[in-house]
Amino acid sequence: LSTWRAMARPCIALCVCTALLDIAGWVSGQGDYFHDESRDGKLQMTAKDRHKYWDRTYSDARSQPGKDWYGTWADFKKDIKGPAFRASDEFLIVGCGSSNLPADLVKDGFTHVVSMDYSKQAVKLQKKRFPDLKWVRADARSMPKFKDRSFDVVIDKALVDGEGAFNEWYKMFSEISRVLRPGGRFVSISLGKPEEMDSATFFRNESYGWDVQWAVSYDDYYVYTMTKHLEGKTEEL
Repeated sequence: LSTWRAMARPCIALCVCTALLDIAGWVSGQGDYFHDESRDGKLQMTAKDRHKYWDRTYSDARSQPGKDWYGTWADFKKDIKGPAFRASDEFLIVGCGSSNLPADLVKDGFTHVVSMDYSKQAVKLQKKRFPDLKWVRADARSMPKFKDRSFDVVIDKALVDGEGAFNEWYKMFSEISRVLRPGGRFVSISLGKPEEMDSATFFRNESYGWDVQWAVSYDDYYVYTMTKHLEGKTEEL
């Protein structure tokens, strides 16, 4: 992992969940998060390929114990900007994979937690691991199952780094902004440095309607907190 992190720091890692080297190989060695097709050529891994990859990963017995890439809730919660979360807050975990994060939130007193992944096998695995929690199969790029302004907190851990290589962060961020209530927060754990992520290309796009703050967290990860504007507020530049 330390070797992979060293490669990833100059530009966010291409893929961040299980079998990192395998998936990097699938895209012809492309390691850049900011994939420039004119420079790097076309990525060979299609959306369908990625979906199959994750279903196969979460079907593997090695995924059964779960895995928390980018650390645990206890590792990064202190670095989230803004006031303490309330017990009544409604949380959405996007791209949950086999993470323990949803269960850790519940243990910490936050009982209104919905977790989603587009992998059928990931959802199946998590339902088996934590049958009392709520699991939904959904795609962060399009989440019609969730109404506008239906969550107080959305948390992403590594999803942005993985999907960003495929130029689909705009779809994800637009959907996350849509389901966030005014004053709600989107928390993203990433290897991406602020000069990359705190920009109009990524988090600081006016169309999302949120303010951006960040902190260097455990093991040199970054915790980005996007707070959605209240009605009538515009971002201060």
